[in-house]
Amino acid sequence: MSFEQIFSAVTTIVRDDYSGYPDKEEWGIIEPYAAQITDIMDRDDFLDIVNHYLRQYKDGHLKLLDKRASKTNSTGIKVRRYNDTLVVTQASSESGFEVGDVILALDNRSIQETAVMKKDYFMSEVSERQDWNRVLQRSKTCLVERGDLQIPVRFKALAEESFQPNYTFAKVNETSVLLRLDDFNNQSAIHQLIEDHRHDFSSCQNLIIDVRQNAGGSDYSYFPLLDFIFPSEVSFLSLFPNEVMETRYSQLNCTLRLSLLREYAKEKLPEELQKGLNDEIERLERNSGKGFVSESDEDDYIIHGQPSPEHVYVLSDIYCGSSGDSFVRLVKHSDKVTVVGRNTKGVLDYSNVAFYDFDDDLRLMYPTTRLMKNGKILGIDGVGVAPDVFLKWTPRSLSHDEDLEYVLQCIQDKR
Repeated sequence: MSFEQIFSAVTTIVRDDYSGYPDKEEWGIIEPYAAQITDIMDRDDFLDIVNHYLRQYKDGHLKLLDKRASKTNSTGIKVRRYNDTLVVTQASSESGFEVGDVILALDNRSIQETAVMKKDYFMSEVSERQDWNRVLQRSKTCLVERGDLQIPVRFKALAEESFQPNYTFAKVNETSVLLRLDDFNNQSAIHQLIEDHRHDFSSCQNLIIDVRQNAGGSDYSYFPLLDFIFPSEVSFLSLFPNEVMETRYSQLNCTLRLSLLREYAKEKLPEELQKGLNDEIERLERNSGKGFVSESDEDDYIIHGQPSPEHVYVLSDIYCGSSGDSFVRLVKHSDKVTVVGRNTKGVLDYSNVAFYDFDDDLRLMYPTTRLMKNGKILGIDGVGVAPDVFLKWTPRSLSHDEDLEYVLQCIQDKR
């Protein structure tokens, strides 16, 4: 397909299939973006224009992805905005950067100047919540402060390192254990980890769950963990009165979602979760082409709960999104839980994504459901789920885990 045809198809899917469109019909203007697209334009320029158009809808689940980009389109670093600088939080050995480097300017412009000029690249106007990855990819040089030195550095076009999520368990001290879950994608691995340490969770006094980097996935992945998080039996739906999930059952959405869920169904799941997944597949088959349909109370899930562990600490941050948002929001209903850190990413109002693949290794990701409360959209997108204890991120966190230090001090003070 030509770039013009792809852009036309994207706008059609947004109108006919994206679950947020009926609520945001007036948000997206097409003409100025369509006027910039030609079939001979640079591929990166095309991606930016399409994603600038999509960002009008302010939905972190709505974007055009480039499956080729991972080969040559990485700078080799991750950064975090801190005041009027960018702090390097991760760096590959080939990048020319070091963790802790402070970027003062990009292409001879200050970070604040760049933020204003590149505002279309950001989903959030809150500086601490801005994702600068694409801006770095489109920049050529930067000025880095490293110790007492200021060093000019040229960005390199590197292959993106494949994301390897951490699903790890560790004993922190004689009373406390730590579980780190960097996404909820691999249901089998997460369920096995929970099963392997069921006795540890039941016998410890304090369970610490780190979802600060959680990139989302499937809610089914964390359901077996809920029995340790809640103190007693409770139904899932009773925790969210007056809320309803509505699914936009267009024919395209049902086709794409069924393909995705049938892949999930191939994994070995606990019986109760397998039933839930089968029910969801059956609903998609039954409702195809019906438009918006509300989910029924028949889809409830019983959390059995138990007294141990006595307390659960959840570490959250701005990178915890989608199913990560959902997890943090859910566990805050437990009296055992204290959430520590920063607001989650806030990508939850519109969810249950579908993926539409174009011929040119381009993939459109978009949500198919919307979450309503008292007849209105829930309102978490762009804001996130607030922690019980807010701790501002600082560069010191690169060498000292200040969130974990806070939790361990709380545990020590209770002894």
